[in-house]
Amino acid sequence: MDHVKANGCVRIHGLCAMAIAIVAAIALNGSCLLDTTTNLCELSGRRCGSGWVCAASQDTCIPIGGCGDGIINANIGEVCDDGNVVDGDGCSANCKSIETCGNGINDIEESCDDGNTLSGDGCSANCTRELCGNLVVELGEDCDSGGIDSAGCNLNCTFSRCGDSYTNSLAGEQCDDGRETATCDSDCTRPTCGDSHLNPFAEVCDKGPPQVGCPGQICNSTCSACI
Repeated sequence: MDHVKANGCVRIHGLCAMAIAIVAAIALNGSCLLDTTTNLCELSGRRCGSGWVCAASQDTCIPIGGCGDGIINANIGEVCDDGNVVDGDGCSANCKSIETCGNGINDIEESCDDGNTLSGDGCSANCTRELCGNLVVELGEDCDSGGIDSAGCNLNCTFSRCGDSYTNSLAGEQCDDGRETATCDSDCTRPTCGDSHLNPFAEVCDKGPPQVGCPGQICNSTCSACI
């Protein structure tokens, strides 16, 4: 092997050993010395690739000049920049919303946002969809029990009333045909012989008490005839 000492370097096949050592150091340390294609996040030691830098207050890489650098850049549509790319903290992850109801942007905690804070237009003043079952009594609703029946509210957000053609068992109804029928009394109970309610569609009389439908006679045990 050709070893030649010149100017303090030992040349091996014409290469300076010192240069070889530098190259080896670069190879071991990645971009620490000469590689300018990555950028170092000083707080965490993370390295971001070419064209990317660390966010101002979050351990993540963002495009240079992009959302998360802590500087509002109106040229790319930013209206805020809090130094991170996280939703729900007053500045959206894309820096294009200050996350307030009524700004026309459907943010992470909103089910709708139609650009106003009015109710009755499909999106409520607090940016929730105006739907029966959301536990909020909105325009056109009598009540809202969350999409289930309650003692006073039907699951369709109307007050429970005997005769509304909806059977609400929690309101004490056994049936509700909207009117008296052969299968439902006018008080929303099932026709029963002996309940003192004469159901003309199912009974001739009712035996008790008080007996109805058989003046001067007795109603039989099935409420089908006076005897």
